[in-house]
Amino acid sequence: HLEAAFIVLALNLIRVATKILHIRQFHRCFAALRVVGTHCRRKQIKRSALFTIWVWRLHHNYLRLIAEHFQKTSEEQLPECGPRAVCNKVDTYSKPWVEKQCRCTEDRTCSTSLDRNDGHSIIDKSRLLKTCEPVYTLPVCRYFRDVTWVLTSFADNTTSQQVHCLCPKNSVAYIFKHQVHQTQKGISYQYLFACSPESRLRCQRKEPCRLFTVKQRPDVLQVNTNTLCQCPRGQRCPSHHNDPHVLPTTSYSLEHINTFSGYCNFDYRPFDKKMAKYKLIFKALQKLEENEISEKNRIDVLPAAEDYFQANPV
Repeated sequence: HLEAAFIVLALNLIRVATKILHIRQFHRCFAALRVVGTHCRRKQIKRSALFTIWVWRLHHNYLRLIAEHFQKTSEEQLPECGPRAVCNKVDTYSKPWVEKQCRCTEDRTCSTSLDRNDGHSIIDKSRLLKTCEPVYTLPVCRYFRDVTWVLTSFADNTTSQQVHCLCPKNSVAYIFKHQVHQTQKGISYQYLFACSPESRLRCQRKEPCRLFTVKQRPDVLQVNTNTLCQCPRGQRCPSHHNDPHVLPTTSYSLEHINTFSGYCNFDYRPFDKKMAKYKLIFKALQKLEENEISEKNRIDVLPAAEDYFQANPV
């Protein structure tokens, strides 16, 4: 930490010095403008331009060094990942953000890509769980029997997540068991997740189809969604807590948590597609009808002639 503080202080001094030199250089150019009255000398313009480029590059390198230093420091402070552990959580609900869990070993890097097919992603609703190992080595879970992953929360507010198998397609993970363990660092809580098929129940009238749990964190919003039922045909369920037909339900001010309920509403997109299709068909039929009418009432154009009566004697 002391080394990092010295680096930051030195880079701040460099930035302040470059700004002072930059201001002086522009003052010289403006002074030359006042003396000459029309234009600045070419050498001074060239020097000012080169100096501006140099300051911009130095400032850019300064920001890059700061970002690399703190990123490296933060990654070094992370614990090493265990076998089949989740190293990053990429949230894609609205604006993507990454939560780092652990550090990969053996010179491997943890992916932060938004690509779901990168070979290291496990889809959990709107989150992508990234692993150091390829996910194709994991077996497929059985419904309600196998533990898909274990989430452990420690006393120092750190968490770890270990994956055991992959949930089948069109399924969701749910907590079916929790355990409490006494460790050297304090009490830890383990939450075991299993796989369940998505609900196929039809939503009744005035029944919410989706529940949104929104937690306000210092920098980002952490949103968890739970699908309760399937909307009837021709209707859709809101996918965002700011969409229409979403109503607030409960607020927990101490935990900075708000809950919202989404209700089914009519989806006009298929109707618009059908209307566009019918419009194209109507235009095509109208064009065919116009062509048929023009063919029936065709008018032969007479050849050009100077005298009509000479061209057509009576």
